[in-house]
Amino acid sequence: MIETFFALYLKIFFMMTPFFIMSVFISMSTDMNKADKKNTIIKMGITVMVACVVFLFFGPYIFSLFGITLDAFKIGAGTVLFLSALDMIRGDSALPEKDLKQSKDFAVVPLAIPVVVGPGVIGVLMVIGAEIP
Repeated sequence: MIETFFALYLKIFFMMTPFFIMSVFISMSTDMNKADKKNTIIKMGITVMVACVVFLFFGPYIFSLFGITLDAFKIGAGTVLFLSALDMIRGDSALPEKDLKQSKDFAVVPLAIPVVVGPGVIGVLMVIGAEIP
């Protein structure tokens, strides 16, 4: 039981890349005061928890709704991760810097959903949710 917990925890921990998330948050919140930073962190945390729970528990239903098998999804998620890694190696920026600085409310989008709960985390959560009896 404890081995399963640590295996699942490590998968999700390394897919979320907390040090990258921290660096993105610090760079995006340079001109915010402490209260605004705290509110942003709380809003981001709630959004991440809700999104993760939805994908974990409703993953099998999403698969059946679209008629996707678990093996096909694993192949597709692996391909998306590979392409994301190639973009990171090439140095392409998915989020233009000038657009990020215009908005002060970045807790949900782009910080929570595409950065924290990105394609890798969604894929891992949906596969874990589909494999748990």
